[in-house]
Parts: sequence; structure tokens; C-alpha cells
Amino acid sequence: MVIYDNMMLTAGDDSRVLISEVGSYKTICEIKTKAIPRAADMLGNLVVVGDIKGGITLYKDGKEVDSWLGHHEGEVWGLNLAENLIVTAGDDNKVILWDYNNCRAVKEACINSKPGQKLKDNVPGKPKMPDNQSSRSVCYNAATKEIAIATNNGELHIRDIKDIEKNKKVINCSKRWIEQMCYSPKGDMLAVGTHANELLVYSVPGYELRGKLEGHATPLICIDWSTDGTYLRSLDEGFDMIFWKLPGFTKDPDGAVNTKDKDWETQSCKIGWSVQGIYPPGTDKTHVNYVAKSRDGKLVATGDDWGFVNVYNYPCGKGSKCYSLRGHSEQVPRIVFSKDDDYIFSVGGNDKAVIQWKK
Repeated sequence: MVIYDNMMLTAGDDSRVLISEVGSYKTICEIKTKAIPRAADMLGNLVVVGDIKGGITLYKDGKEVDSWLGHHEGEVWGLNLAENLIVTAGDDNKVILWDYNNCRAVKEACINSKPGQKLKDNVPGKPKMPDNQSSRSVCYNAATKEIAIATNNGELHIRDIKDIEKNKKVINCSKRWIEQMCYSPKGDMLAVGTHANELLVYSVPGYELRGKLEGHATPLICIDWSTDGTYLRSLDEGFDMIFWKLPGFTKDPDGAVNTKDKDWETQSCKIGWSVQGIYPPGTDKTHVNYVAKSRDGKLVATGDDWGFVNVYNYPCGKGSKCYSLRGHSEQVPRIVFSKDDDYIFSVGGNDKAVIQWKK
């Protein structure tokens, strides 16, 4: 309830906001909101409402004039760059496209309209939504203009960037959740890392299974492609990194040596010579959740359990100093650089925040 200038604002579970005269309680204005209000305020003829689905709507004289979208339930891990947009996915059955030049969400779609089963202890944080309505990994393919959404029940949803509400293809990848995916530099393959300890490689655009790479003893958390597309490297929770040689998808035991002169399209793997300095003294490797390097290869950023985004020079040797950015109140599970490296984007897990950092 809010009282302002002899007017009283109330909001309830009936998805209505009422403005009434103090004393007479005569209703002056009634606003039908998009979802159940959880916070509301007014100033003159303006009313702002925050709802249970993470949206904020501005009303003038009882009519909507602007609105902002957001995530509202569970954690937000899925994050990727998509042209001049970023795309996020979370435990709230939402995929959202954000226009970072105007700092606002421009499109929202649900992951699955039909709730399914929820596996016990499948995903950390224990999301309330069913596994088929939650996602913690999303990636974009510039070659086909497609978004891949990985659900927590092991499905892969392929959608067009211009129509993110409709599935072009659904693939049953795994019986466990998917934490990491990565398209190849040419966009002709998609590598998927599952919590069933498997690395799956699909052809694009048909999404036929090209390889099922086994060798990890724990769930996969990081995947990188070499820039020339001849190697994959994958990292698991036990910090075992395996190098895979293409096109045969064979394990290369000497991959660390054989790829020392290769460039890597991404740097999500958080161990190796080029990122050996990202761990402060006295810490183990578990507090660093994710790593990303800039497009020009001059910087590398990490997201950690303490809510920091840390920026280092790349390569990052032992003893390197960082510039730490603080804005999240929870762990930072994903970060990504913009195409021109002018921005870093991060998501804050349980704080559900998407933050844009300017160079």
C-alpha cells in the first residue's frame, strides 16, 4: 500500500492495482496488471508496478506506457552473445533477448509450455520449475541465425533468432542436464557437454549426431574449439581436460603439446598455461565458475563464487593482477565479451541480474 497526495494505492493477488481517495475510499483508477503485483509505487499520474514474473510496467493515467522484462525464479546461468543482442536462459521457463545498446529486454519466450518431470538432485540450487522448463545453457550460431537452448532434462531446442518462441527442432541429448554448449567457428557443428559425462557433437544445420566422445569421469563444465576447427578441448568437474582431434573425434593424449601453437576461438576452460594466474594464492579452482577471453585476445575475464567479475591481461601468468568488478550479490556463472570488446556481460546466478560492464 502507498499513500501519496491524498490518494491510496493498493495491489493484490487478483492482478489489480487500485487508486482510491483517502477517507472516502472511492476508486479513482483501476489497473489490470500483466501478472500478480509484488511491488508498486506512484508519483502524480504515474504508477510503476513490479510483478511476480520479473516484469516492471509503467502506467500513466491508468494506461501502460512502458515495460521492462526480466528473470524471476531460480537461477540464471544461460548467457551468450547474439549479433547486437544478448540472450539469457534461466530456471524460470524463460529465454530473453536483450538489446544492450538500449539496456532493455526486447523479446521473451517460454522454454516449454507443458511441465514435465523433475529429477531428484539433478541440478544444483534445486529449481522449483520442472527440468524441461528450466535451462542453464544457451548459445548462438551466427552462420544459421539459430539459438540452441539446453534444458535441465537433457533436451536441446533449436530456434530461429527472429522467432524464439517456436522450436525448429528438439533433440533428446541426455538423461542429465547440460551445462555447456559451443558452436564451431564455422557454425557447422555444435558441441554439447552433459552431466552424464559425455561430449556430444552434432552437425549443423541437420543436427545429426556426429560423435559421442567418452572419457570424462565427471560432468563436463567447459568446451572450447580451436580457431581452425581441428581440435576440441573439454574440461570436467574433476579438472581433467581432454583434447579431441577432428574430423575423427579421437582423443589426443598429447593434445596440450600438439596444440601449443594453435589459437582457440574461446577460452572457457579454466585451467592451462594461458590462465594459470586467475587463481588467488590459497584458493582452489572451484571458486572460479567461468572464463571468457576478449575477441582481440588481449583480456580474459572470470566470474567467481564471490560475485566478482575479474579482468586480467591475456595470457594470464602466475601472479597476475586483476581489476575486479563488483555488482552481483551471488555467484557469477557466465560472462561474455561483446563483439567489439567494449562491454562485458555477466549473469548473477541466484540474484537473476544481467549486468553490462563498459570498458
